[in-house]
Amino acid sequence: MNSLFELIDFDDIETKKPEADKSAPGENHSADEIAIIGAAVKLPRADNLRELWNNLLFGISACSDFPDQRYRDIENWFKCRNIRLTPQMFKKGNYLTDIDKFDYDFFGLSADDANMMDPLHRLLLETFWNCLEDGGYCMQKVSGTCTGIYVGFNNDDIERYSRMLQEKRVRFTMATMENNLSSILASRLSYLLNLKGPAMLIDTACSSSLCALHIACQGLKNEDCEMALVGGINIGMVPIKYEGFRVESESDTLSPFDDSADGTVWGEGVVSLLLKPLRYAVRDRDHVYAVIISSAINQDGMSVGISAPNAVAQRNVMVNAWEKAGINPEEISYMEAHGTGTKLGDVIEMEGIRQAFERYTDRKQFCGIGSVKANIGHIEGASGLAGVVKLMLSLQNRVIPKTIAFNRPNHSIAFEDSPVFLVDRLTPWESTGGRRTCGISSFGLSGTNCHAVLREFSKDAPVSPEPAESAPYLLAVSAKSAYSFQQLLRAYAELLVENPAIDLESMCYTAGYGRDHHRYRAAFVFTQKRELLDALKSAWNGDAARFDTNGLLRSEEKEALDREADRLVLDASQKRGGECHQSYLDISRLYCRGAAVNWKLLYKNRAVKTLSLPVYPFERHRCWI
Repeated sequence: MNSLFELIDFDDIETKKPEADKSAPGENHSADEIAIIGAAVKLPRADNLRELWNNLLFGISACSDFPDQRYRDIENWFKCRNIRLTPQMFKKGNYLTDIDKFDYDFFGLSADDANMMDPLHRLLLETFWNCLEDGGYCMQKVSGTCTGIYVGFNNDDIERYSRMLQEKRVRFTMATMENNLSSILASRLSYLLNLKGPAMLIDTACSSSLCALHIACQGLKNEDCEMALVGGINIGMVPIKYEGFRVESESDTLSPFDDSADGTVWGEGVVSLLLKPLRYAVRDRDHVYAVIISSAINQDGMSVGISAPNAVAQRNVMVNAWEKAGINPEEISYMEAHGTGTKLGDVIEMEGIRQAFERYTDRKQFCGIGSVKANIGHIEGASGLAGVVKLMLSLQNRVIPKTIAFNRPNHSIAFEDSPVFLVDRLTPWESTGGRRTCGISSFGLSGTNCHAVLREFSKDAPVSPEPAESAPYLLAVSAKSAYSFQQLLRAYAELLVENPAIDLESMCYTAGYGRDHHRYRAAFVFTQKRELLDALKSAWNGDAARFDTNGLLRSEEKEALDREADRLVLDASQKRGGECHQSYLDISRLYCRGAAVNWKLLYKNRAVKTLSLPVYPFERHRCWI
């Protein structure tokens, strides 16, 4: 086992831009099918997909009191207004605890700029970055591409961070204004990564993020963009209780479709998905979580009230999506409902579902239904994407988590005479012969409704040939700070423990070609998983060999390193098995000295694919005014 470490005194390594893949798109996939190839979340009690899935499996509610630190921050703000607050004035809810934390160094910002930036911008930046990495994409690969960004955000909170800055008499500059504009939520990452696709904000109230997903899918089909990042975000800066808002639960429990349901409970969170046409995702060997086979959007029009739900409009948007998908609705075995836990909303939604299914079938109780809002609350404009994440994780694991806080069916809903049943226990997701298919609905207070149909992804991938016993692997790990570097080493060790059958060569391919390479670096040459695991543990304990360049590399030194790395990579790409061992050692030494490695060439003609690997662990600096 060989492990090499180095601290290089420059922040970013420029590598050659890989050529676009000109090969034919994947066969047998409709041009309308959109793959979800990356995902990231920051939700109450769940900073990542794994934590969210565990919470869903174990039926955990994230509802809590308003976090103490956030209360102190708001209390200090309201002193500027001569208003005295008490903790009892704040609602229970599903809160994020550290909206004041941000890794400004990573994004090339100063502490002062970060302090003046709305937490919405900071949280969305980090989540989008993690989403890209989860999909195996990095700045190196996406810069200059026609990648779109679509953000769903309910922009109605008058107690914004910008208002706090003004009331604390902070001097406003052009940069301060830019750091607090909602319209820049989408375009900030486009600017940072030089993305050329559309960047837009969608606000339809509660349905904003699912509508953003629908518009992103249309953009991909119309070739407005090659890939699309879709995000949803909601933060309640000052969640003070107000009398007379009848949709809120007095019991502080969100109980979708339950007879005791007395209203909704608000939540916070950030969700991001990376989308790509399925035929290109298959061609490029991307990791696919699930496939969006259709989506539809409509409006209530004139109804009982402008904010009142409309069963006929909800029925129509579902029917439209199913017709677009060209499916028999009896194939749908689970529906992620809007499910806000309100007396009126739940009953009307179930009526719309019944009417939609009964256009095609008279079967009863063949489709499960549930709502993630029972676990994480109603995160308003981001709620639709949260439901999509629940669906894609359920499809991957072939298990449907139970909807918590359900004890007795709403007496106004005749489940026994309905096409659906409430999933009230952890349920294996059985296949009925074809691929598992599901739907998700999101209905906005604005009257704008959206429905999407998802299907599991399965294809007969070519079996990777068993490597020779002595065949080496080369894993590269890097970060911009010592803290993040140590956290990343630990994350890779945990990955190996939790995934004993992981494809090691694909892991190394993704870590090399799917990540940017930063100042702190490690390279591991190994032949067995146990060997790598031991080296990672030694590395984060500081027991590995270290190398120091003693300052900045001069340009001629960097060019010489890059040329030598290119030569070694070309040589290694033409070898197999144990023949690569010395080449990998030489490449790893050059990598740790700052050389740019052509990872794509290194794995040319290898049976590798993109895997979901640990994403960048950002440092947690407090950024507040």
